[in-house]
Amino acid sequence: MRSRLRGSFGFISFARYVLPAILSVSFLTALPAFAQSCPPALPATITLTSDLASSVASATLGFHAMIQNQSAELLSGQLAVDVVQKDSGVSVSRFIIPERVNVLALSGGKTDFAWTIPGGLQSGSYSVIATYVSGGARVADIFSGVLQPAATYDVTVTGSDMPQPSIISMRVNDATYTPHSDARISDPSAHVTATIQNGASGPYKGTFTWRLYAAEENIGDAPLDAKTEAVELHPGGTADVTYTLTDTSRDGYYLEGELSDGTNTSFTDVWLARTGAVFGGLQCGNAIGLSLAYDNLLSLIGIAFAVLLVGGAWTYFNRRAV
Repeated sequence: MRSRLRGSFGFISFARYVLPAILSVSFLTALPAFAQSCPPALPATITLTSDLASSVASATLGFHAMIQNQSAELLSGQLAVDVVQKDSGVSVSRFIIPERVNVLALSGGKTDFAWTIPGGLQSGSYSVIATYVSGGARVADIFSGVLQPAATYDVTVTGSDMPQPSIISMRVNDATYTPHSDARISDPSAHVTATIQNGASGPYKGTFTWRLYAAEENIGDAPLDAKTEAVELHPGGTADVTYTLTDTSRDGYYLEGELSDGTNTSFTDVWLARTGAVFGGLQCGNAIGLSLAYDNLLSLIGIAFAVLLVGGAWTYFNRRAV
């Protein structure tokens, strides 16, 4: 009897202490392999501050960015600013500050910028995200959330109570597009369609602009192609706008869409890949935890199952020995 209890206690101790250790080691060993596909982070940190935490539509809000160079070499880069509505995750404003910020080795540098809040912006909370990017940064990565260093400052805006027209769905070759992922294309041409809905009580008149970039294009490069078409919507109405990709000379493309009525804007992004190695970095940044969960879930389950089998065998042979 005492031997049986000893075996059961051994298995319980094994499950309580050894199993979590093995799972932790598996997670940690999977992380470096995952990180290899991520864009290298600049050796710096950034802090973002403002004199105000709330403002109103049409006002101009100033920001101060402090960059600390943690390397022994000069850093030179620019700030890319993305303003995102927190509830929906929609980007309502994005821009790159043209002035370069040079930071001496092991020193700090600062720059200021302003965001003019659109006049018809819907009331709510918004995140102003500033990313320090080098001259070699890919256009496809700049507003994807994968580049570091970056800093966020939240702002509460009092503005319109009227919902803005929004992009309610995206499709690539009639398949629903999952945001922040690469859509695999195999045909020579691809059709990307955005469905726009007018949730306001009045009519909407604006434009939708597509901008196509090659996967390898860097900050400051001109798009391969651009297309603008008029969008007119009745209250509650919807409309589709489509971009047709005909270029077949590259493995990947970044497609940015901008909906604008001259005052208010919203942006959407699509990454198109003919091979799986073009946009591996999309799994990084804010999506790192989710991506790791998906990528390693099966392997972790397999390890846990194997450990349980070993533990069960251990208990069985201990009982046989009694």
